Amino acid sequence: MLSMLTFDQVCQEIRGTSVSLLLGNGFSIGFDPIFNYNNLKYVVFTKAFEDIDVEQLMFSVFNSPDDVVERIKKGFIDGILAIHPSMGTGRFDRCVAFLMNFAKVYTLNYDLILYWAINSDQQLRDRFWDGFGIERQQRVPEWPNTDTTTFYLHGSLILHCTNPEGAGNICPRPANECCVEKYKHPKDGFIVHPTWIDLLRTRTNSGEYPHFVSEGDARQKYLRIQKCTYLKGCYEALKGEQGNLVTYGVSFEKDTHILAAIKASRVTCCYIGVYDAENSSTLVQKAASLCSNLRTVKFYDVRTANVWPDPVNWGNPI
Repeated sequence: MLSMLTFDQVCQEIRGTSVSLLLGNGFSIGFDPIFNYNNLKYVVFTKAFEDIDVEQLMFSVFNSPDDVVERIKKGFIDGILAIHPSMGTGRFDRCVAFLMNFAKVYTLNYDLILYWAINSDQQLRDRFWDGFGIERQQRVPEWPNTDTTTFYLHGSLILHCTNPEGAGNICPRPANECCVEKYKHPKDGFIVHPTWIDLLRTRTNSGEYPHFVSEGDARQKYLRIQKCTYLKGCYEALKGEQGNLVTYGVSFEKDTHILAAIKASRVTCCYIGVYDAENSSTLVQKAASLCSNLRTVKFYDVRTANVWPDPVNWGNPI
């Protein structure tokens, strides 16, 4: 039987210490079950190959694998935008209280949930800064900046690259030449978009896709990260962490590169969030590999954190 703390017990142990948070897909699933991996896989495949029959698909797989990869990448974003839930109201109160326990947040998710949560509360907006300027959407020249407290390890829907791979320039570049920027808020400028989703759909329809890591395994993800100054900076920031680290909704299933970053860090205690103790043997095994003479690993029941309200009657995706 796995011995687990409650989140209140975790808070008691980390109080007064340097503590960071690492979020995975379980954080988004808690907001809306529509982010379940099986659901995402179906939607992505449908979006990627909706205009192609089975024979054409098989021909593409064997004769033009690059085209298949590009279709899947675009299908991934189109799929998320197709099912992404609306922001809603009154859904972030518990999440705000949860996030207030931490000084930094790292996320493996691409969606808008964390961004919405942070911007729903002034204290969180003051605490969690993603390193991008206000007047310009470009990131600050020194990256990662010591004041940066929010890191999108695999990119995000809110980020885009003005000069993507294949444009003839070498990447990664010096920090002050990095082309990863943040989309302007829909209310900025002369055109007012009612939602972030509308803005992103408009952008993707014109061929401009958000900046994210879509590779399938940990090695491919790591190599992709190393090719981007922004993503590499986020990864190096995680490697430079110290003190305590709490995970929520992270399985490490295809993210052993994230395990490697934590192992290289000076984190002294990892509090690993577990949702279902009876079916978490793989997570427990991977997390246990973080143990060392200088680092302990403890487990806690994420359900006791009460991050999200009951998802009953949350409405339909927009």
